[in-house]
Amino acid sequence: MSYLEDPRVFFAAERTLFSWLRTGLALTAMGLAISRYQLFLSSFKQEDFTMVKSHASFYLGMAFVVLGWLSILLPTIQFRWFFKSLDPIELPPRYRSLASVYVSGFLSVLIGMLIGFLIFE
Repeated sequence: MSYLEDPRVFFAAERTLFSWLRTGLALTAMGLAISRYQLFLSSFKQEDFTMVKSHASFYLGMAFVVLGWLSILLPTIQFRWFFKSLDPIELPPRYRSLASVYVSGFLSVLIGMLIGFLIFE
């Protein structure tokens, strides 16, 4: 605990969470592009689209998507633990302190659904 009675401690932790969110979204977008790269190439060659999951680009892309998902989920849990360790005087007054946790939790659920879609389609 910091015992600083300064809301800047909370805002610094929240900024760190948001930077992890941006990183996770970028990794997820990169992974989605990589996993669909073979589908893009096969459309020019008029190949069968069912063979896309057998290419290395699919597995590499899925690794990026899972890494992006983890880089959103784990910092969200860590921020929640940090939030619980703060005293009420360290929290900013009249501020929705858990809104960032709700947003990042919702994003992690959506990316988890994307992972399920990519694997089971």
